[in-house]
Amino acid sequence: MLTTIFYLIRHGESEGNVQHILQGQTNSNLTKTGIKQAKNLAKKLKKIKFDSAYSSDLVRAYNTALIISRPHKLKVTKNQLLREMSFGKYEGCDVNQFEQKLLRVFESREKMKKEQRLWHQASKEIELDGKAAERMCGFLQKTAQKNPGTTNLVVSHGAMIRVFLISIGFASYKQLEHGTIDNCAYIKLEFNNKTFQVTETHKIKLL
Repeated sequence: MLTTIFYLIRHGESEGNVQHILQGQTNSNLTKTGIKQAKNLAKKLKKIKFDSAYSSDLVRAYNTALIISRPHKLKVTKNQLLREMSFGKYEGCDVNQFEQKLLRVFESREKMKKEQRLWHQASKEIELDGKAAERMCGFLQKTAQKNPGTTNLVVSHGAMIRVFLISIGFASYKQLEHGTIDNCAYIKLEFNNKTFQVTETHKIKLL
């Protein structure tokens, strides 16, 4: 059975990150720092033999993927399944204000078990954690089925990567709180047609 490898990467720092707003599926450009972060990661991963490169179609992820894939001379394929979680009408809000508006909901979620929280509707405006995790999982599984045994660069978003990692049992919600996955962090995943295994992490701060 061939093992397919994924380097799952969060995009570099964006203007929305600096402004401390909830970006969701709204576009936001990379900052100068974000570009530098992507260039530094490109150097770190230069010796990895990537077969393919994929990214969310949102500009902050796509531009990060372009920078990291450049030394490998790979075309970056966009895919909407890799987009950030959708936050509906809350997109563009100050993060602190968003958290205050839904404070009671978030406090109740802290007491839930993983499976319950993954499928709990925090607000009708917000994509379910479980649904977002399924999007990511579906993309990775289909890619592995089409190209087994390959090594793939995949650039996505913080919340998406977080709920995916929680869903596969890598960490709990408490261990992987918001902000624990830095810009241009990555997770090396191995997939063997049944399960995902995390074999390496970079700039992930488990609590």
